[in-house]
Amino acid sequence: MGSMQDAAKHGEVLVLAVHGTAIESAIAEAGKANFAGKLVLDTSNPIEFTPTGVHRPASVKDSLLQMAQRAAPKATFVKAWNCSPGSQMV
Repeated sequence: MGSMQDAAKHGEVLVLAVHGTAIESAIAEAGKANFAGKLVLDTSNPIEFTPTGVHRPASVKDSLLQMAQRAAPKATFVKAWNCSPGSQMV
């Protein structure tokens, strides 16, 4: 079994499937240089389900796609497979 760095280094197309608040740390752990020139499908959502409802985490200041692009500026990101209904989005 390989590491996140191995997968990012050898993959032609990458799928970023992490909790929204972990998007920057996941890219850092996989090595931002390993994202350069690659298509990255981002499936993350910036929402937390709490007893008081659905909320955007305070650590998410703008869109997750913008956060991902800043973390790996040489990658091409596409939002994909987002299945949160509009009524649940914050």
